Amino acid sequence: MKLHNFLQILFALLISQASYAQSSANSNIQTDLKDWFSAGTVLANVAEYTPTNRQLELTEKIKTALNDNLDWYYSYIKDVPPVEPMPYHENIGLSLEEYTEFLELGSSKNTFSRSSENLEIVLSDGIIRFDSQNKMEILDSIQIDLNKNIVSLGKIRIPFKQTVDVSSEDNFFNSKWSGYSWGLEEPDGLEAMGLEDLLSAHIKSYNISIGKIEKTGQILINLNFKEINQGEKLMDISLPIFLIRDKANRLEVIDIQIAI
Repeated sequence: MKLHNFLQILFALLISQASYAQSSANSNIQTDLKDWFSAGTVLANVAEYTPTNRQLELTEKIKTALNDNLDWYYSYIKDVPPVEPMPYHENIGLSLEEYTEFLELGSSKNTFSRSSENLEIVLSDGIIRFDSQNKMEILDSIQIDLNKNIVSLGKIRIPFKQTVDVSSEDNFFNSKWSGYSWGLEEPDGLEAMGLEDLLSAHIKSYNISIGKIEKTGQILINLNFKEINQGEKLMDISLPIFLIRDKANRLEVIDIQIAI
């Protein structure tokens, strides 16, 4: 069970579709975030992703194959650029046609159920906070300190990493986008650790990206929070949220959660 949980975390690299370039911090962060998160209560339309039976079938085939080739898999993904899908290899357990189908299904927008919730954005003393409910309640634990340029998840302080510039339109929302990211990983040097060390370690990875979609004007909040202790999964949150204010001052949210 512990190995299965660890495999689930590693397997999440397969479902990333967007590639991006990174650079150092710039002076536009405060201005952009204040503009993107102006205070007020808005209506949030949440679209929850539900895998099709075919996706679940292909996912189980991949998990079975990777469980039998875990050492190979861990070595193989080390050479995959961040947030790019893993190149095809027969050890994945699918044919090339099946793997192409798997990636296409993962980027499809057709399997969503929608619901509406209120989301309040609070800006006070240079701190952005959220008051949400139900499917977005994780946002209640998040604060963005504009003065210190730090994102907090409860008591966890997540430092600024870099600006983000996605120059490709080959992603879920078919558009270029740009913004900022914050990240914290413990212990240091995870990418250099061997598989045996990883399975015995207490691994924490907290990453959040915020940006603006060029074509639609949507604001992206992408949350990726993962924690594993000796192979046992303690936290696994992967939550991209897309926000936009229309003329009626509503905020649209798309919530994509892929369970594997």
